[in-house]
Amino acid sequence: MSQIDDADVDANIWWFHVGNKDTDGRNKSIDGDPRLVEVDTSVTEPKWFHRLERNLECGVPVKPGHVLTRYRWHGAAPSDVNHCEGSIMVSERFREIVEHFEAGLHQFFPVSLVGTHKSVVATRYLIIPNVALRCFSRLSIGFEPLGWETHWGDHIWHVQGSARSARLIFEDRAVKGHHLWVPIDYKIGVFFMSSVLKRALLDAGLSNMKFIPMESREKLRWMLPEVVKSRFAEDPPWTDWVDN
Repeated sequence: MSQIDDADVDANIWWFHVGNKDTDGRNKSIDGDPRLVEVDTSVTEPKWFHRLERNLECGVPVKPGHVLTRYRWHGAAPSDVNHCEGSIMVSERFREIVEHFEAGLHQFFPVSLVGTHKSVVATRYLIIPNVALRCFSRLSIGFEPLGWETHWGDHIWHVQGSARSARLIFEDRAVKGHHLWVPIDYKIGVFFMSSVLKRALLDAGLSNMKFIPMESREKLRWMLPEVVKSRFAEDPPWTDWVDN
């Protein structure tokens, strides 16, 4: 999928990445099992979409049982943001900044980083965004529906053909007022941020972060071609389009 490389570009929405992945193969979880983590249905509707063994990535609250609490750490001191076997762990300062904008909204589970002599060398937080938004614009180019979710009443979209030719565009009105979220109609396991939160993290001088500016209706890179109505616009049943 095409991206904007200019870090100073004016954008409303930013795709958040860990800057450099941890490459030390000795670093690993000591406890916890993400495959067994359950969605907390006392706060989220039981029908809310989640995927077996990937509940940590769906943008919904989870129960603390089976969540990682101890992680083996080797090498240099950890950054403010690090990968952690498919999840992301962040520093106390990162947590404070997110809490400043969205207090009590997201989950931060403390993780003790254990060194070679079994002593705790640092504490980080496994971050679980608790906001899942349907924010994918139908103005996007080069995407097709991946599946039919009856309890969403809408599709999940993925790149059709070459990722380089796809153009992902978001709806500003869908993300207005939000600062950290998972886009449930595009893919789970990825974090998007507001420009306000992104600027606060950078101003604080936090390390090991990467931001990719995204297009939205209000911030387009160039004029859109004439919009042609998709044959999927009326959301036909799965069998109507999978066989044609």
